[in-house]
Amino acid sequence: MNTALYQRRKLTNTIGVGLSMFAMALGLFVLFWILFILFKNGIAALDWAMFTQSTPAPGSEGGGLANAIVGSLMIVGFSTLISTPVGI
Repeated sequence: MNTALYQRRKLTNTIGVGLSMFAMALGLFVLFWILFILFKNGIAALDWAMFTQSTPAPGSEGGGLANAIVGSLMIVGFSTLISTPVGI
C-alpha cells in the first residue's frame, strides 16, 4: 500500500475524530449548562404544594400540578386496562 496515502488518511481520520469529539464536548457543555441554570433557578419552586394544589384559573397566582398528575395517572391506568387483555 502507498505509505503517503495511508498517512494522509490517518491524518484526515485524526482530524475528523478530533472535530467530532470537540463538537460532542461543546454540545454536552451547553446541555449541562442549561440543566444547571434550570435547576439553580427552578429548585426554589419545587415544594409539596406544587404537586398537591389544583391548577389555578388564568391570571391568578399560585397553583400546582395536581390536575396534570391525576390526568396522567388516569391515562396510564386506562391504557393498561385496555392493553393488558390484548397483550395476554
